[in-house]
Amino acid sequence: MDFAHTADKIFAVILSVLETYGITHRILSIKLDNASANTTSIALFTERNIPQARGYFFHQRCACHIINLVVQSGLKEVSNRIERIRDAISWIGSSNPRFQEFGRHCTLNGLRPRRFQTDMPVRWNSTFLMLKNCLEYDTTISGFYNMKLAESGCPPAQSLTPDDWYVVKIFVEFLQVFYNATVTLSGVYYPTSSQAIDQIVEMFDMLNTYREDDLLGHAVVAMETKFKKYWSEMPFLYALGVIVDPKIKLAGLEYLLEFIGNKLSIDYSDQIIDIRNKLFKVFCIYERRFGGVHTEPSPEPNTQPLPTSWSILKHRKKRQISKFLFFNYTICCIFWCRTE
Repeated sequence: MDFAHTADKIFAVILSVLETYGITHRILSIKLDNASANTTSIALFTERNIPQARGYFFHQRCACHIINLVVQSGLKEVSNRIERIRDAISWIGSSNPRFQEFGRHCTLNGLRPRRFQTDMPVRWNSTFLMLKNCLEYDTTISGFYNMKLAESGCPPAQSLTPDDWYVVKIFVEFLQVFYNATVTLSGVYYPTSSQAIDQIVEMFDMLNTYREDDLLGHAVVAMETKFKKYWSEMPFLYALGVIVDPKIKLAGLEYLLEFIGNKLSIDYSDQIIDIRNKLFKVFCIYERRFGGVHTEPSPEPNTQPLPTSWSILKHRKKRQISKFLFFNYTICCIFWCRTE
């Protein structure tokens, strides 16, 4: 577009294209990047257009982009150790004679010679895969790299240490959940909105586990700050996707939001009320249109492992049943004593 990319200009171009093709009220979604001008243009579009059938406009941020921002804030806290490993594998692979010598060291240690791909720092998942792939070769990489540093007279401070690999190993295990969430929510051949809160709960559970960890505590604090910035207000699209899941429903969503909110000091109560109201309005629209249509369910067996959110809800249900049984047992005992 040959003009200044301001919010007003972007909005005007979008509206012009829609009017030209006569599809102003037939748009399902518009995809934009994360530029602030685009965000403002969407706000203008939302204010000046009324959705058909009393629907809603959603400005839905990309979950995988948010995960990238969350993890990048944690990577900064262990960047020194990651940088040393990145330098080592980059140096080893940058020369064919050097890599051949490294390959002989791998063979002597019973490992298959392998050239490691360096990461692209702006894409955290490439950093994760780089670290994960070279963990098996930690001793061989350190031995070869440190030997070459000593031969060239470099200071010992540049050497790789067992502590570097230990911290990276723990960090890779920690990041596995975030990588799994990125892969799941990047799917294009299946709906992902219904899985978003499940993945958010998985990531939150990992943050909660490592919050007091001596090695990763600072990284977790930085990641939680970014986590709260983007998900302190849960998107309605995610909430609706969970509500229509018969294993969770509205009550399960409320409990999951309360569970996350208590740990991160986030008050979701107003959002829950708003979600209830929007859900009721959507239900009324469907009831008017399809209230007389009934279909028989056709359940299929599910062999996928249960996500953390279901485990949390299952624990809550067991606790409620235990309270119910204890209450009834107490009443029965009192009644029995009175009859005696």
